[in-house]
Amino acid sequence: MAGPENGADALSVKAAEPGQGESARRAGTFAFLKLLSRRFGFMFCAQWGSGLLSGVFMILLARSGPETFGLFTLAAALGMLVAMITGAGFENYLVPRFSEKRADKRGILLHTLGIQFRLMLLSLVLLALLCLILGYGPEKTSIVLIIAAGMGPSAAAQSFFALCRVQGRQDTEMRIRIPAALAGSLFGISALLLDAPLQFTACFKIAEALVVFLCIAPVLRGRSAIFAPRPAGRHAGGRDALLFAGIAVCGLLYNKLNIYMLDYGSGTYALGLYNAPWEIVDGLSILISGALIEKVMFPLMAGQWNKDRASFMRLNNFSVKCLLLLGIFSGYPLFTEGGRILDLLYGPTYLEAAGLLRAQLPCITASFLHNLAACMLLSMGLHRQVFFIYLGGLAVNIVLCAFLIPAQGAWGASWAISGTKLVMAVCTVGLATRRGLECRPAHLCVAATAVLAALAVNRFCRPFLPGEAAGLLGFIPLLVPAALWLPPMFKKN
Repeated sequence: MAGPENGADALSVKAAEPGQGESARRAGTFAFLKLLSRRFGFMFCAQWGSGLLSGVFMILLARSGPETFGLFTLAAALGMLVAMITGAGFENYLVPRFSEKRADKRGILLHTLGIQFRLMLLSLVLLALLCLILGYGPEKTSIVLIIAAGMGPSAAAQSFFALCRVQGRQDTEMRIRIPAALAGSLFGISALLLDAPLQFTACFKIAEALVVFLCIAPVLRGRSAIFAPRPAGRHAGGRDALLFAGIAVCGLLYNKLNIYMLDYGSGTYALGLYNAPWEIVDGLSILISGALIEKVMFPLMAGQWNKDRASFMRLNNFSVKCLLLLGIFSGYPLFTEGGRILDLLYGPTYLEAAGLLRAQLPCITASFLHNLAACMLLSMGLHRQVFFIYLGGLAVNIVLCAFLIPAQGAWGASWAISGTKLVMAVCTVGLATRRGLECRPAHLCVAATAVLAALAVNRFCRPFLPGEAAGLLGFIPLLVPAALWLPPMFKKN
């Protein structure tokens, strides 16, 4: 394997020395963008290579009926409780720990994994008790526990992957996650095609977790470049670990509470209808928020804040407009062609979920901006402020779910998650703007105007042109903010 790249050095585009001028700054920026695109390429392959395989399994599962799909959705949401307790916020907490100049990376990782597996066993016992309290039947309880037993080890493996990201070894994560997802998805697809019992089908997560740890075990035992020293960053204290754990808990609850309440109030059929469009929305959000921001940019930010703050801010200011463009370019086709996409993926049963997809679309852009701002604030050491924002977001989500879901069902769940994501984005971006992030109301107004213009063009052209032609013409207004923002950014940097 090739040695890790020095992301911090690539990012450092310091003030021009005599004789260098703006060309040196521009060259440094493009060198960093090349580095960032390479690492994101690995994470893209890992995220969507594994996500695509899992998506095929989820589509087949959805086509077996909303009832079964809703049952597995609920089991995965409850399994996330085990994953949350197992992860305990370690993934983000370990990034500054691994960036410590003389950190014993192997010792830190093995100690963390030991804690996480003990937490996993405890959480499985608590989940079994929860299923008994809720009155789930034997089949429902067994499916929940089986899926949770596979999600726990996968959550623990994120500690190893955090080290890979700090070392710039996203390629290692890709080479592990894709075969693991392939094994789990093929297991689940085979079980569905053979009409196996649902409990056997639920073992797909266990198969995926086994492959992950079979790949990780040799690295932990032998010498590896993953454990090479990497100078950068600050050491995070024990109180920070608790704050990161609190952020992880709040993040899980406000993302999953509407699922729990929707199952309780409306049943697994409504949950299946809600989750079909959410798989699309969440998949896009995870691709950018998870793969690019949290797993590529955040490890770079963590080591860069104390080294070159000017470059740190340039990176974030460059990213915010790019994320706005990604949000509107991905949301527009989903708004106009959502029904056709759902029919193609999941079948005509889910056509009625097209409106739910539109209600969930604000989550995409909101997640992009929120995660960028949150990672920026965490890199600056503002863990306490981020924790209170997440705590406030959880409170907002509880209120929205309590008022909307009992009366509106799946519609209420969709509006609740969108409202929560927008509130979170406003709070984190607002705080980040006070700390130097350039995300002005004018930028948001330009993006919103472009989207409204695109929808107006599409609606006006539909009676006169084929749907595909009208949809393509609608992209023209979206090119306006791209033309206004991108050339000056590259010229400035």
